[in-house]
Amino acid sequence: LALFFLGLGPTPFAARLAATFVSLLTVAAAYQLGRALLGRVAAVGAAAAMATLYLPVHFGHIAFRANLLPLLGALSLVFLLAAIRRGRLAFWVATGVTLGLMSYSYISAYLWMVVCGAVLVAQIVFHPQRRRGAGIALGLALALSLPLAAYVVQQPGALLQRPNEVSRTDLNALVGAIQAWAGAWLSRGDIFHNHNIPGRPLLDWASAALVLLGIAQLAWLRRYRKAGAALAGLALISTLPSLLSETPPHFLRSIGLTVPVTLVMGAGAEGIVSFGTRLSRAASNLRHAQAVLGVGARLAPVALFAAVATKTYVDFHGTWLRLPELETQFERRVLQATEVLRQNSRETPSGTPVYFVQKGLWHPIVRFSQYRLPMFRVAAFEMPTCLAVSAEREGIYVDLSLTRKALVHALSAWGEVAAFHPSQPDLLRFLPDRAALLAEGDAQAQFGAQVEVRAHPADLPARVSPGARLSWLMRFRLHQPTSKAYALFVHLYKIDPSGEVDDMHKFAQGDRWLCPPYPTPFWQPDEVVVQPFELTLPDDLPAGDYAIAVGVYDQASGERLTLPEWKSYFVLHRLSVVR
Repeated sequence: LALFFLGLGPTPFAARLAATFVSLLTVAAAYQLGRALLGRVAAVGAAAAMATLYLPVHFGHIAFRANLLPLLGALSLVFLLAAIRRGRLAFWVATGVTLGLMSYSYISAYLWMVVCGAVLVAQIVFHPQRRRGAGIALGLALALSLPLAAYVVQQPGALLQRPNEVSRTDLNALVGAIQAWAGAWLSRGDIFHNHNIPGRPLLDWASAALVLLGIAQLAWLRRYRKAGAALAGLALISTLPSLLSETPPHFLRSIGLTVPVTLVMGAGAEGIVSFGTRLSRAASNLRHAQAVLGVGARLAPVALFAAVATKTYVDFHGTWLRLPELETQFERRVLQATEVLRQNSRETPSGTPVYFVQKGLWHPIVRFSQYRLPMFRVAAFEMPTCLAVSAEREGIYVDLSLTRKALVHALSAWGEVAAFHPSQPDLLRFLPDRAALLAEGDAQAQFGAQVEVRAHPADLPARVSPGARLSWLMRFRLHQPTSKAYALFVHLYKIDPSGEVDDMHKFAQGDRWLCPPYPTPFWQPDEVVVQPFELTLPDDLPAGDYAIAVGVYDQASGERLTLPEWKSYFVLHRLSVVR
């Protein structure tokens, strides 16, 4: 990606072009691995399968770093087999390089690396003539992994954070995952639209026929049994990350499965050709029959792969690209909106804030837009989590939601909303009402000379019953830039008979991070961030007077900011609980 961005600029096109070249190289790698394991005819079939099967084609259109796993995984096996068979130093070096680079592809690659590493260790221990080459390969792999290892040492939770979040290792979950994967081949596949047409099985009828023929070929012919066992093991370690995690069958976590599946399809194609050739030889006394059988033996796998390719094309272009969910996931609407902004940039003051709604600040689409719109101040947030507006100047909003009513309604409470340009319905122009955003009668406080908090007192009731759920809007403004991501705590304290707040006993709590899609280190001094908050009262809350107290604290350390009088909270509202 870095090389493609350097040459073409950081754009979605450059990212997808990189994915395209990785996908093309994976087709070539599948051919090389098929030739090393199964022979030339099966290798051609494996390449055809990698080029036409829906799953690798789908992923090849999207810039997932996981796309590197099938490419580097196949190449590492190609070079490892060549090194063992030929003993040349160049192949050992290539094995170490591809194996080391694989550590940067996807966490599922670590199982591949462990298996390849175990083979290298076995060469060192049991084959003295290969000890030097295998040692060089293992050393290179470890050396290339060192930068990642150094990062993991500095950020210990980074490596295992995601696996710990999604792992499911209990017996019931494993049984359910096995059942889900059993149905994934022909019945119901991955439901996530980023990875698949929701529910589409891995195989269609033509690819299923090739897989079944390939399994029969690998199991029947003695010369292929070792290769068949290797491919079965490869399929198992590729599926394992999904079997041991939530939401199986998860195709992205098992992206390495494309390699053994396409090789088995290649074996199926080779089986058709071999069977047809034997029939042709058996019919040697029938000249026309022999010719027909010979041609048919070669055309049959071509016809099956053509059927696979047609089904893949129709499903991807006719079904997946038309899914409603993609309307907000991909960049067509963003590119249309940014092009209108670029064309009208001369009429818009430099530095005007442009907010992308329903995207986080770190989303690639937002990053690409920052590159395309250097004359604007580009930010992003998600509704209803929060709403960011400039209290001092006009703002522009790129509404990427499926319906545009929610954003218009939210903005209308704080200023005037109009269309930015008649040709672009996703663009809104907002003129703030400073008196509404920073109202005189607000309940307000300033924490640590940095974060100002505000709320309308009328948003909260004076009397409530136990079990009530209170909801209101808070507004925040940053007086000084900060590098810390802040959160707000909301506590319910009792008010004692003397009228003092008893902050030693907390009856309810409602903490929230401040606008996670657009955190405080990126806020500007002219902005006001509006965020809804809730507090649910306990059902057994005793009657009496209570105070809703709020305070600001650092998410990372938990350290609280203080008010000028050194208190760590501000009494936002007082209410009475009646039964």
